[in-house]
Formats: sequence, structure tokens, C-alpha cells
Amino acid sequence: MSGDKSMDAFKKYGLKKAEDKLLTHLNFMKWFEELHSPDFNEEALLTLLRHYSDGELYKILAESTKDVAKGLQNALIKRCPNLPVWIKYMDDYNEKNGGQKTDAIEALLDSYNEKAVVIMLQEAKKVEGAEKLATKLQKELTEYWLKEKNYSLLDVFRVMQHGRELEDVLTSPYLLVWTRYLDEYNTANPGHEMDEIRV
Repeated sequence: MSGDKSMDAFKKYGLKKAEDKLLTHLNFMKWFEELHSPDFNEEALLTLLRHYSDGELYKILAESTKDVAKGLQNALIKRCPNLPVWIKYMDDYNEKNGGQKTDAIEALLDSYNEKAVVIMLQEAKKVEGAEKLATKLQKELTEYWLKEKNYSLLDVFRVMQHGRELEDVLTSPYLLVWTRYLDEYNTANPGHEMDEIRV
């Protein structure tokens, strides 16, 4: 389906007014199934980006457990091949402007909510050439939570949960991010170690 037909179908199903309830809208799956193309995630993403900013779309997708959301998340990540270039620019900028340090994680968090950043980085680890950068940024996010936000384990758990049922959180692929934070938290707080049960 061409971009124009995809957009027409998007309007036909009344999805233009769905806002942040897009993935739960009754007609969303009808529209998505109508795309029927080999690059349907990318095609759907292009249509969605006409109505939502990257940040809004990450937030919507972060709230969903649907498989279709995961496909769209991957398409959105692949759309950002310039992330390493952006990070390199920030590093160069910081080097040349020693007094004005700009932090990549803080810049990402200015544009996206914490859950969206977690998902973005976790998914970026699956994109060839972005794995090392995503791992580095995940570590920086953990340090930011520990040092800047002084997050407890429960705070990070809430970021991961964000309105989901406990069972969904415990089977979530993002639980690994939380357990890494648990390890870092325990290292930074000797004598006050926590475990998964105590949280």
C-alpha cells in the first residue's frame, strides 16, 4: 500500500483523532492489517510520524504490550541511524566547551519519557552497529538514576511497570534493565543491599 493509501486508510478508520489511545483504538488493527506490504512496519511508522512526534510515538509504543507495537518500535529505532553521529557530536561539543557539559542521557530525557528511553536503548542493542553505544547509554542512564535522581529500586521498578500488571513486568524483556540497576544500586549502597524480593 502506498503512503497516500496508508494515510487515507488511517483517516478512514478515524485514527487521526485517537491521540495517545492509538493502539487501543478499535480500528487500529484493521488499519494495520490493511497495509499488507513487506515493509508494513516502516510504512505504518511513516504514516504515524505525520501525526505524532518521535517522542509522542515512543510514549504510545512504550505503553503497549502488543506485538505490533514492538514491530513499530524496531522500525522507529532503525529510523535513527544518526544516533551515533549525534552522540559523537555531543562528545566533540563537550570536549571543545569544557564549561558547558551536555549529557546525552539528559538530552534524551528532555525529549522522551524514561520508559521510552529504556525501550529505545534496549531495542537499539538489537540494531547492528548500535549495540555498543546503546549499552554505554544504558550504563549512563543507570548512573543518572543513581547519582542525579537518587532513585530507589522501587522508583526504577515503577518506571518499568508504568501502568502494567505485575505479571507483565516480571516477564518483560526490560526486567533485565531493572536487575542491572539492582546490581548497581547494591554496589553504590554497601550495607543497604536489596534483593528482588525485598523490593
